[in-house]
Amino acid sequence: MAQGELEGSVPESAMARAATLALQKIHSTLVFNHASRVFRFGVIVSARRGICVDADLLYVGAMFYQFSLSSRARSSAHPLEITSANAARAFLETFHIAEQACVDVWDAIALSVTPTVSSHKSSLARTLQYGIETDLFGMHFCEVDPRQRQQALLAFPREADFGNKMINAIGAALLSRPDVAYGNLYSDILERLDPSYRRPNFCGRILGSDWADDL
Repeated sequence: MAQGELEGSVPESAMARAATLALQKIHSTLVFNHASRVFRFGVIVSARRGICVDADLLYVGAMFYQFSLSSRARSSAHPLEITSANAARAFLETFHIAEQACVDVWDAIALSVTPTVSSHKSSLARTLQYGIETDLFGMHFCEVDPRQRQQALLAFPREADFGNKMINAIGAALLSRPDVAYGNLYSDILERLDPSYRRPNFCGRILGSDWADDL
């Protein structure tokens, strides 16, 4: 797909249509529209930087990156990003997508909460991260002109008080299993929403281990 086409609308493949239908069934409009804007902003920023990605794979990555916020994923014992990555991989396998492509999508989603790592991985991982950073944090605005932002918002509106709503949506998936937030950005959300939450400390885990100093 040409770069100009990638900046446009949702891919027209059967796989992209299936991803749209699958995620619309399980997500709120808030999360679905966020995922859709992540795709748009990601491809715009990557185009500005001369990065080429597969539109279908990026779309699946964007659609599934918050899969774990759905009620279907609440029983998973894995971290949210791993639950989402596993769901994306399972979806791709139903379309007989090549192994390396599945790995790239899995990596992109699994590393979405550790951006310092994803920036050193595949073009797909970097592009998904650009989209997430633009829609959540307002980063890369200089690479997305006002017309493009307006088009994205018209197609997939950003609700009033979007920030707090997204924090609460992620928090709802975390509060019943706070241990899965250790080591990633989601522990910030638990600290905000749960007064009883105490972030596990790396130093404390070392110093409080079962190893005796006299051995």
